[in-house]
Amino acid sequence: MALDRAQKEQLRRLLLDKLRKACKESKKFGYNPSYFIEMLQDRDADEVAELVILKDPPPTGFSRLLLNKRLDLSTEHIILTGEWKELFDFPVLEKARERLDECGHSYTEWYPD
Repeated sequence: MALDRAQKEQLRRLLLDKLRKACKESKKFGYNPSYFIEMLQDRDADEVAELVILKDPPPTGFSRLLLNKRLDLSTEHIILTGEWKELFDFPVLEKARERLDECGHSYTEWYPD
């Protein structure tokens, strides 16, 4: 289903809120994703997520979350498990799945009703 402009903006706001909460939670165990936070201030949340997910090798933040057993806070996990998933094309979603699966991270992927 194609999203209209208002739907995309609403999903972007929800995604931005979720990513900001993940950043705040990351600080509780000593990881401050400052560059990621800066990117979120300059670009749309879905654009930032796509850049991070398609980066190869993965950004250091992914490794930090993996080491702390908090991949639930990763951009990959977040985009796959919420309604904002509809903002992303197949290659981005597939890369996110691959990265999480390689680490043995379990998640419940969101699907529209």
